[in-house]
Amino acid sequence: MRQKFELKLIVVVAIVAIFCGACLTNASAAIQNDGNYEIATLVFTPRGTDKMDENYIRVNDEKLIPPFDFQNYDYNAISMNTLRPIKISVGNEVQAVRINKLSPKAYISIHVGDSVYKLFTAMHGLSEYEFKSVPNYRGDLYVTPSSMSVDVPSYAYIIDETGKLVYYRANETPPWTMANLNKYVLKNGDVYYSVFRQFNNLTPLSYFFGEQIIMDENFKVIDRLQLLPNEGHSAYPLENHAFQMLGEGHYLITGYYHAFDERVPWKNKKIAVPVIQEIKNGQVIFKWRGSDYPELFNMCMEDCNNPNLNRYQDYLHLNSVAVDPNDENLIVSFAASSQVIKINRISGKIMWKFGGLSDDFNLSDEQFFLRQHDAQMTKDGWLVLFDNRFPNPKIKEKLTGKNVLHNLYQSRLLAFKLDEENKKVIDFREFKLGQSVHFMGSYQPLTNGHFLVGFGSNRDIAAKELDLGNNQYMSLSFNKPYTSYKAYKYER
Repeated sequence: MRQKFELKLIVVVAIVAIFCGACLTNASAAIQNDGNYEIATLVFTPRGTDKMDENYIRVNDEKLIPPFDFQNYDYNAISMNTLRPIKISVGNEVQAVRINKLSPKAYISIHVGDSVYKLFTAMHGLSEYEFKSVPNYRGDLYVTPSSMSVDVPSYAYIIDETGKLVYYRANETPPWTMANLNKYVLKNGDVYYSVFRQFNNLTPLSYFFGEQIIMDENFKVIDRLQLLPNEGHSAYPLENHAFQMLGEGHYLITGYYHAFDERVPWKNKKIAVPVIQEIKNGQVIFKWRGSDYPELFNMCMEDCNNPNLNRYQDYLHLNSVAVDPNDENLIVSFAASSQVIKINRISGKIMWKFGGLSDDFNLSDEQFFLRQHDAQMTKDGWLVLFDNRFPNPKIKEKLTGKNVLHNLYQSRLLAFKLDEENKKVIDFREFKLGQSVHFMGSYQPLTNGHFLVGFGSNRDIAAKELDLGNNQYMSLSFNKPYTSYKAYKYER
């Protein structure tokens, strides 16, 4: 029986005021273009020992855009922010400056002898957005405006509670995708940030190859992650969907390698094999490969037996990995099988399968989900996920006769109270979003009892903060064709 989606059973709830959607006010219409002006001046003393190559002037120890050439006087930085001091180095001399605005018209003057170089605080062409919120809104949004078009550059943004852009990062090899800008506060209070950046277009499938960039509290890059060499496999690029920072130098990373596997039950035996690695201090301490579990081949609901024998089949499509806070095992979402599985973090064995064609929990048609994202387990035993509920023709063939076919294109947030020992759903809640999200998407419970929804591929809305009464506290939209794979919110 369907019950009201009571988020208070899933997260800690605070007493909150109720606001109607009409109370939202347009706090910012994105990046300001209000005239060319200098906001800071730095003077450096040139040294004869300095080498004037592309590394001569750097921002937070990264090269300029375009690479430095002493005959060019206008530059951008790969990354800029108003939250922390910016370190600018000329040769071996370093100075720090703090700025209060990101604008393609505002610049820092860098004096080196008789030469003056302009470092603009924002790039021309940054994706514009519309931010609306209730009065006294609190919290920063973390989003990655990007597009399916390879001709449109991608960025990572932090947008503050007033709608002001306070951080951006551009891809070092434009225009490829960036995804999943996130913030981590460790138990000792240390702050880190991470973001995925695509660096090639080797795959025609629904994921990108690239690396995870790890930054310290000042947004300085301190690490770049790829899959580590392990059991005969060389280092390999990461994919863009899933990443978790568990501690300093301790990460969960995901990727794919392409293989020909005779056990595949289709004529086309080329597969994209999902890989999970837990790495700590540069060593693999746990790994999981989808091809080690051939029973999962038959769980495929989408890209199965592709007639193009030159194409690798993304038969599972891993799109999220989370640690169950109750037993430290892994909750993994596979969109192409419309299934969430739990993996033992020591043995790698599958503990249970939830949803899809081999569901261990006997889900009802009402509870059945399609192409889900962002599956997580809460401390009080609720499995929560973003149900895209968007089929393709191959899914329809697999589900003929199920009532789920009559309730498509209605994306939802779902919560299941699980009895894992007896493989039963003992409570179920849903929250209908009133929007169709074909792919991507995210769901973040907030400590005030609200939840932040990332609307993924929906080009009309990027993110909303809602409560159980469907009241809106914030909305964010990008200019088309930009979308954001996920969205997060954090207090500063």
